Parts: sequence; structure tokens; C-alpha cells
Amino acid sequence: MSMVASSNAAPQIGSFEFHGDTVTVVTNDRGSWAVLGQLCRNLTLDPEAQRQALSRKSWSQGRTCITQVRLPEDDRARQHFLIHERIVPMWLANITTSRITDEAKRDKVERAQVELADALYNFVSGRPSAPVPRPEMTKLEALRAALESEEGRLAAEARVKELEAPAAAWNVLADASGDYSLRDAAHILNRDPGISTGQHRLMKFIRELEMVDRKGVPYAKHNAHLTERPQTYLHPQTREVMLAKPQIRITVRGLQYLHGKLGGVAPLQYEQPGLDGAA
Repeated sequence: MSMVASSNAAPQIGSFEFHGDTVTVVTNDRGSWAVLGQLCRNLTLDPEAQRQALSRKSWSQGRTCITQVRLPEDDRARQHFLIHERIVPMWLANITTSRITDEAKRDKVERAQVELADALYNFVSGRPSAPVPRPEMTKLEALRAALESEEGRLAAEARVKELEAPAAAWNVLADASGDYSLRDAAHILNRDPGISTGQHRLMKFIRELEMVDRKGVPYAKHNAHLTERPQTYLHPQTREVMLAKPQIRITVRGLQYLHGKLGGVAPLQYEQPGLDGAA
């Protein structure tokens, strides 16, 4: 996977609205890039599944990258997986909408397949986008929309208050000692709506990030993120205590690191590390 080429000029970050959703665009000397995780959330798609599918395509080589981006709704920059503007149409065309059972979600993806590439091109080139026709609302529809908007605002405020305590706790414990098993780390990461993973998929991703060598031993540069816990077992015949292959464990800092690499969008919600035991 290639990274964004370095440049003397800092990348420019802009955004436009697409049918009520924000689309962030990062522009540097290699062109303009869209944030895959954000596009997937807009279209109610699984970001990790789409990232893996994209990575397997020959036409995506050299046109994806991972870099720090601060999204408009975020309070700081985070690691995000970006795709170049030139492969956005190919990515959308490769989504099989017939497999999407929810009609509203399917319509949203199919609309993006028709309109999103043009909207992105218009934004990058500075051309004004064609206005989206809006059918006239009946009084009942207008009232319903107003009620839904107010309910959404109240729900969002309640969710922010709910996340404030875990976020504060994370800041306090980010330097704490302790570690998690792959299973428990995957469980914690899955609480983020932008992440979908399991312990085996998480280990595969750790290998893709080159955090461990071929034998699964953590590299020294990732000592703050990964550790090994010795394991023993009882020999079934001699009843001797034998050494088993050490178990990979993910530290608190490692959990934060993987959360960013996987495109997490919400503060981590987790248990006190070091109390989960071996998986």
C-alpha cells in the first residue's frame, strides 16, 4: 500500500455536501483523495470489508493511502484510508447492489453510483454542481421532517454526553500498563461503528501493518503496541509443565494505535486492561 507522497505544501482539505452527507476531499501534489471510511458510513457499507476488497484490485495499486486527516465532525486528526478520485467510480461500480436487502440503503448506493463521481469531479475542478431537485413537501411530511430533526438532535446530544466519560477515562489511562488478548481487543474495537473485525482478522491486519515478523514476534519498533505473554501447558503423558508459544497481547497504546489505523470514528469504550486473562 502506497503512502501519500511528501510535498513542500501541506495537503488542502475541503468538503462538499452530497444528498445531506459530508464528503471530505484531501488534495496534494498527487491529486485529490476521498476518505473511504466516511464514504462507507454515508452509504451504510462496511468500511473494513470495502478496504479489503479495494486492496485486492489491480487497478487500485498506487491509488490508495493511509494518512492523517481531520474530518469536519472530528476534534483532531486521525489515520484514515484514502482512495484517489480516479478510482472512486471503479470502486462504486464494483459494489453489487442486488445483495443489499434494505431498499433504502440499496437506493442510496445506486444513487451514489450514478451521481457521486460527477459531484466529486465538479468539486475538485471548481465547477458548480447541478442543483438537486426537491419535490414539494406536504404539510404532514414537513411536520414529520421537523419532528425527526428534533429527535435526531436530542439523540446526538445524549450520545455525546454518554461518550464524554469513556473519552475522559481513555485520556487518563492511555499511559497505563496492561494488555488485552486479540479476542478482547477485537471486541473493544468493534464497539466503534466505523470498525468491523474479529480476532483472526485483527491478527491479519497486524501482519499487514508489519507489526510482527513472519513468526508472529513483535518488532522492536512496536514494543509499545504489542507484547508477548508466556504460556504453559500440562503434558498429557508426563504431566510436566511445558512452555507453549507465547501469546500476542495488545497494550493500551496498541489498542489506540490500531483504532486509528482501522479508521475508528468514536472514542474507545473499554475495560480496565490486564484483567481479561488469556484467551
